[in-house]
Amino acid sequence: MSSGSGSGFEEEERRTGVRFSWNVWPTSRIAASRITAPFGAMYTPLSHASSEIACAPYEPLCCTQCEAIVNPHCRVNFDRKTWLCNFCHHSNNFPQHYGGMSESCLPAELFPGNEVLEYQIPQRTSVVPTFLFVVDTVLEEADLRAAVVALQHSLELLPQYARVGLVTYGEMVQVYELGFELCKRHYLLRGEKAHTKDDVTRMLDLGVKQLQREANGAAHNGMANPALSGPSPADRFFPRVSDCEFNLAQIVDDIVTDGQEKRRGHRPLRCTGAAMAVAVALAEVCMPKGGCKVCLFAGGACTHGPGKIVDTDLSCHYRTHHDFEKNAGGAIQRFTESALHFSELGSRLVISGNSCDLFACSLDQTGAAEMYSMMEQTGGTIVLSESFEHHVFRESLKRCFRRKEGSDDLEAALNVEIEVKCSKEVKVCGLIGPALGMGKDTGATSEVEIGEARTVRWKSGSCGRGTTFGIYFDIQMQHTDSKSEGQQQLQGAGRVFYTQFVTEYTHSLGQRAKRVVTVARRWAPPDSPEIARGFDEEAAAVLMARMAGARVEEGQEVVDTIRWLDRMLVSLCSRYGDCNENSSSHQFHLPQNFQRYPQLMYHLRRSQVLQVFNNSPDETVFFRLALKKESTRNSLLILQPRLLSYSFDSEGRPLPVPLDATSVLPDRILLLDTFFCILVHNGTTIAQWRREGYQDKEEYAGFRQMLENPPRDAKAMASGRLPYPNIRECDQNGSQARFLLAKLNPSVTYASGGQVMGAEAIRTDDVSMETFLEHLGRLVAAHKK
Repeated sequence: MSSGSGSGFEEEERRTGVRFSWNVWPTSRIAASRITAPFGAMYTPLSHASSEIACAPYEPLCCTQCEAIVNPHCRVNFDRKTWLCNFCHHSNNFPQHYGGMSESCLPAELFPGNEVLEYQIPQRTSVVPTFLFVVDTVLEEADLRAAVVALQHSLELLPQYARVGLVTYGEMVQVYELGFELCKRHYLLRGEKAHTKDDVTRMLDLGVKQLQREANGAAHNGMANPALSGPSPADRFFPRVSDCEFNLAQIVDDIVTDGQEKRRGHRPLRCTGAAMAVAVALAEVCMPKGGCKVCLFAGGACTHGPGKIVDTDLSCHYRTHHDFEKNAGGAIQRFTESALHFSELGSRLVISGNSCDLFACSLDQTGAAEMYSMMEQTGGTIVLSESFEHHVFRESLKRCFRRKEGSDDLEAALNVEIEVKCSKEVKVCGLIGPALGMGKDTGATSEVEIGEARTVRWKSGSCGRGTTFGIYFDIQMQHTDSKSEGQQQLQGAGRVFYTQFVTEYTHSLGQRAKRVVTVARRWAPPDSPEIARGFDEEAAAVLMARMAGARVEEGQEVVDTIRWLDRMLVSLCSRYGDCNENSSSHQFHLPQNFQRYPQLMYHLRRSQVLQVFNNSPDETVFFRLALKKESTRNSLLILQPRLLSYSFDSEGRPLPVPLDATSVLPDRILLLDTFFCILVHNGTTIAQWRREGYQDKEEYAGFRQMLENPPRDAKAMASGRLPYPNIRECDQNGSQARFLLAKLNPSVTYASGGQVMGAEAIRTDDVSMETFLEHLGRLVAAHKK
C-alpha cells in the first residue's frame, strides 16, 4: 500500500526512529506558511532495542552554550581537542579523558553512522517497576471471579523483583497492606471524598519524612533500631513479588463482591474517583522516583463521590454525544467536573513519573471519556471489552507485562523524559502524543502552538516499544534578508539543519539511560522541486490526523474540523498538482509521492477519530488515544484499514485488494484489519460450501486450506498489539458484516443502480472516493485560477 518513495522513508524510520513529513525544507518562512501539510516528525524513542544500537557506558558530553549533545555531525579539531556544536556553532573543549582520541580512534558518539546512541548512566537508580492493581468489586459474582482469575494470571507474569500493591473499591476504598505478614490487614477510606496526598499520608500512617529523620538519626548515633524506624512505606504497601507472593495470592483469592445493599431502581454505589485519588497519592508517597503503573479494572461507571459519571437513579441515562451537543441535563458541566478531577490525577501521575492503564470491561459505559487524560498524559492504555472473560481483556493484560526477548527485563520504559533541540532557524510548535509538557522554554519555541506547546521538554510515565510522538516545527528563516547569517550559511558548505531528540528513561531493572538521535535534513529554495520530492505523504497524513483529533478534543466542531482539512488539502493539491483545464471532469495529477495523500484524507474524514455517529464517548476516546500514540504504520491502519483477499485464483494466499465495495464477491474470503478489529468475511458461496461440509472432504483439501488461512493470519497480525484487537468472523449479509461495509468505499450503492458485477451494494449517504476526488479536482481548478 505504500508508495515507492514511502519505502525509503520507512527505511529511514527503521534506522533512526524518526520520520519527517518533509525531508527538504524551504528557506523562507513565508513559503513554508503556504505549504499546508505540517512540518513535523513522527518520533519513536524505543523503536530499537538497546542491543541493536551503539551504547556508551558514560555520561554524554554537552555543549556549554545550548546543551546539545556531541554527535557525528559535529566538526572536530583533533589537534586542539575541541568540537564545534552543529546547533549553535559554539566551540567546546573535550575533557581530559578524550586525550587519546584521533581520526582513526573515535569515541562512539563521533563514529560516522552512529546517529542513534544510547548512554548508559553509570549510577543505578532506586526505581523498581511497580504495579498497583485497583479492582472494582461492584460486580456480579461471575464477573468478579473472572477478574480475580485474570489478576492471578497477571501476578504470575510479574518478575520476582517487581513491586506490587492492591486497592479494591465499591462504596468505599480498601487499601491492602501486603507487607504485613501476621494477618490480612487493610484500611477503609470513605468513597465520597477526594482524598489528597496529605490525607492518605495521615490515614495510612505513612509518615515518610518522620521515618527518614528517625532512621537517619539512629544511623548517625550508631543505634539503628528497627522498631523505631519500621518498614518503609514502599515495603508496607508495595512489597516485592518474591516477598509477598503467598500472602497476596490468598488476599486476591478472597476478594468478594461489594456487600452494599441493593436498591430497586438504582445503580450500585461505585467510588472510582476516590479510589484513583487514593491510588495516585499512594504511588506518589511510596514511589517518589516513579516507575509505578496503576492498572484500573473498572466494571462500571463511577456513581459515588468525586468523578461521578452518572446518578444512581436508573431513570438517569449515560451521557451520549447527542447530550453534549444539546447540553441535555447539564451533561457538559457534569462531564467537565468529572474530567477535571481525573485530569488533575493524571498530571500528578506523570509529574511523579508514574502511569495508568484502564481496563474497562462492561456492556455499559464506564467513564473512559472522563478518565481519558489519566492515560493520555501518562502514556497508558485504554482497553474496552465486554467482560473480564473476553479475549480482548485477557490478551491485552498479558501484553502489559511483556519482557524483552531473552531477558527478565520488562519491555516498557519507565519515567520517560523527551527533549528536542533544533538548529536556530527552526522552532518547536509542540507535541501531540502521550506526554505532558514540562514548561522548559529555551527560546526555541514557536508562537504557533500545537498540542503540548511552549516547551521543548515533555514527560511520560511509561513508554512502549511502538509509542510514537508527533512533534511539530516552525521555520523562522526570513528569505528576504539575503545577508542574514542563516542565508550566508546556506550559500556556503552547510545546506543542512539538524534536529536532536534526547530521551531519558529507566529500564525496568533500574538502569537509567539516555538515548540520543541526531538527524540532518536539507534546505532548498522555495521554488525548488527538491521540496516536493522530499514529501512523505504517510507521515504527513498521520501528523495532520493528530492535529485534527486535537482540534476536536479542544472543543472545535467536527464539521468545522473537516472543513479545515478540506481547505488544507485543496491548498496543497493546487500547489503541487497539475490540473487539466480542458477536461470536463477537472482531472488533476499529483506527483507519485502525493497520490495517496487525498485518499488518506478521505478516509480520515470518515474515520471513527472524527465521526462519532453510533459510537459512545468512551469508544471515541479509545480510538483517539490509539491514534495519538501508535506508530506511523499502525496509524495508517486506523485511517485507512487494510483489506486482503483469499480466493481460488490466488491459491489461498492473501492478496491486497482495494478498500472498496467492488472487492466483496461471493467466492472470496476477505480479511479486514482496522487495527482495533480484525474481521474474516466469507462470501455467500464460500459460506454455503462451508455449511455443506466441503472442507471435510479429502478432494477439497484446497478449500479447507483456504478456510484455515485467514483466522491464522488474523492471529499473527494481532500478536504484537496493545490493546489486543477484537477478532471476528462473519458471513456475507450477516449482522457482523456491517463492520466491513462501514469501512468500504461506497462505490456501489442502491442509489447507483444496485449491484455491479456481483459486488455488494452499500446503504449509505456518504459520497464515494471517486466523487470526493472529482469535487477536489474542481476546487483545485478554481483555486488555481
